[in-house]
Amino acid sequence: VAYSTRRMEVVHTMWREKIPATGVHLSTQCHFFSHKRIDLVVAQANQLTVFRVRKDARNSHLEEAASFPLQGVPESLASATLAGSPRDVLLLSFKEAKVSVVQYNPNTNDLQVHSMHMFEDEAVKGINPDYDVPPVIKVDPQNRCAAVLVYGQKLAILSFVSPLSPEDRRSRDKRTGKEEDEGDEDDDDDEEEEDTTIQAFSSHIVDLQAFAKPIRYVVAIEWLHGYHQPCLAVLHQTKPTWIGRMHYELDCSIVSALSINLQDTSRIPIIWEHDKLPNQSFDLVAPETPLGGVVVASSNAILHVDQAKEYGLALNSFASSSTTRNLQQQDGLQPFDLHAAHWDFVRPTDLLVSTSKGDIYLIHFIVSGGGLDYIACDKVASSVPASCVSSLGLSHVFIGCRGGNSQLLAVKEEFVETEVEGEEDDVQVDELEGLYGDEPEGKKKTKMVSMINLESCSFLTNISPFRDVCVGKTDTHPRSARGQLALVGSTGNGSKGTLSKIHLTLRPEVIIADESQLATTRTCWAVHCDSDSATFAEDGSQFHRYLVLSKANTTNVMKVMGDDFEDLLEAGFDTTHKTIFSGNLIDNEVVVQVTTKKIIFVHKEKRVFEQRVPKDVKVRSAAVSGSFLLLYLNTHNVEVYKALSTKGRYRLDPVWKSDTETEQRFCAATLFSDTSAFLQRFTEEELASARATATVPASLSEQVSQAVSATPSSVAPTTFEMDQKSDNDDDDDDDDDD
Repeated sequence: VAYSTRRMEVVHTMWREKIPATGVHLSTQCHFFSHKRIDLVVAQANQLTVFRVRKDARNSHLEEAASFPLQGVPESLASATLAGSPRDVLLLSFKEAKVSVVQYNPNTNDLQVHSMHMFEDEAVKGINPDYDVPPVIKVDPQNRCAAVLVYGQKLAILSFVSPLSPEDRRSRDKRTGKEEDEGDEDDDDDEEEEDTTIQAFSSHIVDLQAFAKPIRYVVAIEWLHGYHQPCLAVLHQTKPTWIGRMHYELDCSIVSALSINLQDTSRIPIIWEHDKLPNQSFDLVAPETPLGGVVVASSNAILHVDQAKEYGLALNSFASSSTTRNLQQQDGLQPFDLHAAHWDFVRPTDLLVSTSKGDIYLIHFIVSGGGLDYIACDKVASSVPASCVSSLGLSHVFIGCRGGNSQLLAVKEEFVETEVEGEEDDVQVDELEGLYGDEPEGKKKTKMVSMINLESCSFLTNISPFRDVCVGKTDTHPRSARGQLALVGSTGNGSKGTLSKIHLTLRPEVIIADESQLATTRTCWAVHCDSDSATFAEDGSQFHRYLVLSKANTTNVMKVMGDDFEDLLEAGFDTTHKTIFSGNLIDNEVVVQVTTKKIIFVHKEKRVFEQRVPKDVKVRSAAVSGSFLLLYLNTHNVEVYKALSTKGRYRLDPVWKSDTETEQRFCAATLFSDTSAFLQRFTEEELASARATATVPASLSEQVSQAVSATPSSVAPTTFEMDQKSDNDDDDDDDDDD
C-alpha cells in the first residue's frame, strides 16, 4: 500500500482486482433463499454467486440473484437441509483443512456464519499427511451429517442432529433457573431455533488407519442411500501404484461401506466391501433407490457395486488391459474415457457424464425386481469441457466450465415406442389375444423406451484462462482520446478459445452525430411497437421501433430502420409540446405519450386514443408497468389508470387516486412490479388499524410540533417553516422542474 503525497489517499499498487472471476469451478443446487425454489450456487474463484432459473414462454435463462466475496478459494461446496430451518446451509472447505458453514440472512442480505471448523493441528495431520488430497465435503442424503476428507487419511464428521430436544431444553432451563417469557412467544421461538442451530454443528475426527483393517490412501468418499444409519462408502487403495507397476498391482482399489454412529463415533463397523477394483478408479457417485449401491468411476470402465453383487461396463478397448475383471461390452458404443470427467444424476437411473473433451453421455442403469440388469451408454450432445455438473431438479442441468462459457441445459424426457424381442412381461400385448388364441402372425412386440434430450438454454460468459493479452487502438470513437485504446486477450481453451475485447466502462456505438439535433434534447425514450410490425432477435426479444426525443418545447420522433433512423412527422405523436414520458402498454400493443396536458395512445403510427387533464392541472411525471399508467400531477396528487382494449377501442379506467386533503403531499411516485413477493399487500381496514396503533406521527406537522415541544427551555426553539406553495406557483415552476 502506497500513500499519495498530494491528497494522502490510499492507493493499491501491489494488487487490485478489476474484473471478478468468470470461470466456474464448483456448483451445487440449493434452496438458498427459501424451500419454495431451487437455486444454483456457483463458486468462481473467491466469488460465491447465486442464480435463479427464470422461465419464459420460449426459453429458460439464468438470472443472478446475489453475489458474495469470500476470503479464499473454496476447495469443495455442498448444501444441507436442516430440520426447522427456512432455507439450506452451505458448507465450504478451504485449504488445508478448514470448513465454514454459512446461511443466507434475509435481514442483512448477506451470508451468516454458523460455525467454522479447522482440522489442521498436528494430531489430525499425523506422521505423513497427504497435502495433495483436497478437503472434500459430502452430505448425507437424509441431511443427518456431513463428512470431510482430511489429509487423505482421516474423516471429520459434522453432525446436524441436535443432542437435546425442545422439551429437554425447556426442562434444562427450568433446572438452571431460567425463566421463560410466556407473553412473547415469537421471541421464544427465535431463541429456540437459534439454540438448535448452534448445537447442530458438532464435529468428530475418525482415524481410518486405526481400524482393525486399516484404510489408507483414500481416493474418494460418498454417502449411500437407503440405510437406517448414515452409511459412507470409501474408495481407497491397498498400495499406491503407477503405470510402471501395473504388471504387479493391477487391481488394488477397494470400496468399503462404513456405518456411522453419530452418538458414538469410536465404533464404526465395515458392513461390506468390494476389493480388486481397477487401480484407475478415482471417484464415487451414489444413485438413489431402487438402484442403490455406489457407482465406481474408472478411466476406462464404469462399475456398479452394492452389498450383493457388482456389474461393470467397458468404455473403450483399454479397459480389458487395465483390469482383470470381466466387463461387459456394448455394441456400437463410441469409445471414450472418464479421465477428468464430471457427472450427476438427472434421473434416479440416468447418469449424465461430461468428458474432458466436452462430449455429453447418458449412462442408463436398467433395473428390474432383482436389481441391476445391465448398463447402457449413449452420446447425446457436445458441450464445453466441464469442471462441475449439477442437476437442478428434473428439468435442468448446469455444466460449469473454466475454459469456456458455462451452460444451462434443459432436460426433456420423451417416450418412444420401439420393437423388441423379449418375454411377454417386458412388452405390451393384448391380454385377450393371449387368453383366447395365439397371436396373429406378423404382430410385433413393442415397449415404451424413455429418451432424454438436452437443449441449450443459457450460458455464463467466461473470459478465462488468458493465454495472451495486448493493447491496441480502435477507431470506434475517433473523437475520443480515451476511447482509442482497447485491451484484447486470447482467452478460452481448445475449440472454445476466443478473442475477447475487455473494457470496464460502457462504450456505445455512435449512430447519430448531428450535434445540432441532439444538443437541445433533454430526455429520450426507446419504445416498442405492436407485435405484428415488430422485429425479433434470435433469443426472442423484441427490438425497439421508435425513439422519442423531448426538447424544451417540442418533441421529435424517429423510427428505427436497422442501423439508420428516419424522422416521423405524422405518426400520431404530439410533436408541438414537450414529452413528459413515453412507454408501452398492454404488452407493447400501444405506445403511450404523456405531455403536460395530454395522454396519447399510438397504434400502428396512428393516434387511437387521447385524453386531456383538467384545465388547472399539469402532469409532472409518469410511469408504466404492464397495463397500468401512473400520473404525478402538480397538485401533488397521484392517479393510477389501467389501459384496456375492446374491439380496437382503447380507454383508461381509473384505479386509484390520492386525496391531498386527507393524505400527505407526495413529492414523487412510480410503479413497481413485485415479482419476487418482497412487499406485502394490505387492505384499507388493515392500514387503518396499523395507523391507529402506530407510534410514529402520521404527518410531518405532528413531527414538527413534537420536535418543538421537546426542545429544552434553555435552548431557543428552532422554527420550522412548511412549504405551502400554491398550485399557480407550481404551474409557473413546471418548466424549471422538468
